[in-house]
Amino acid sequence: MGFKWGDRFNSSVDVESARRFVLEHGTARERAEVLWVLDRAQPEAAVVADFLAGQRPDGGFGGIGSTITALMHYDALGLPGSCPAAPGVPIERDPAAALERALAYLMSRQLSDGGWDERPEDVGPAPVPWETPGDPKARMYLTAACCLELTRLFARPRAGDARAADGARAVDDARAAAARGLEFLLNRRHANGRFVGFWHTTWLAASALAAARGPGHQAVGAALEAIASHPLDVWEASQLAWMLQSFRRGGLPADRPPIPGLLARLAQSQRPDGSWGSEDGSEFAVFATVESLRALKAYGII
Repeated sequence: MGFKWGDRFNSSVDVESARRFVLEHGTARERAEVLWVLDRAQPEAAVVADFLAGQRPDGGFGGIGSTITALMHYDALGLPGSCPAAPGVPIERDPAAALERALAYLMSRQLSDGGWDERPEDVGPAPVPWETPGDPKARMYLTAACCLELTRLFARPRAGDARAADGARAVDDARAAAARGLEFLLNRRHANGRFVGFWHTTWLAASALAAARGPGHQAVGAALEAIASHPLDVWEASQLAWMLQSFRRGGLPADRPPIPGLLARLAQSQRPDGSWGSEDGSEFAVFATVESLRALKAYGII
């Protein structure tokens, strides 16, 4: 019997086999990630230092796409809370400062029309499709992803002292940049609610809109309906995990369609060896497994 969108979540997840898969096949960072996701185990300082060493002086971890991927690892390591910097630590080893610098980098890369685009020197002569400079689909994806990343700053408390002035300005700048980016995206939609370009753009844009303008925004509902109209069994586990994590960051609840079906499909996609598959190939199975566990954890399934 095939899985349908209306099916409720009724699958169990073999957490221990997933843990074993990552610990046996993952890098030191991936092992630290799965232990944080499942056990809230503090990552070793050397792992965090090695990760932060990839940040450039401009705040990016390479180009825009590479920085977005780095922020996924940042979250999987539980930073900054899992490894707070000691007083007086150099800024390049401070996880909280690293996040601020990465978000400032993303804001600095916004173009005058509100969108984002890669620079040729950041992606090399053979970029992946979603990072191709000047490509309209890549621009849509990068813009949606950047808008969602900037919503991290929206929840910052507004303190009245002088020390908080820079933080308050960063919040205002992020809101303004996200607003311009969201208008860029909203002006490029299909009639059925899907955003132009890759499917990733639709779930990222919907999540950013939900965080910035509320989950009841018309474009959010239309995007979710477009996703629900897409055959469920074509999604790879890595796509489901990314989609669900994005929805969670946008504040979309577990009972809002099509999220119950996505959660069930993700749980049922676990392989006998404990892993989940990646749209990018078997070499990314460990990354997909960590991200799937993160998504299921975020929605309280495990």
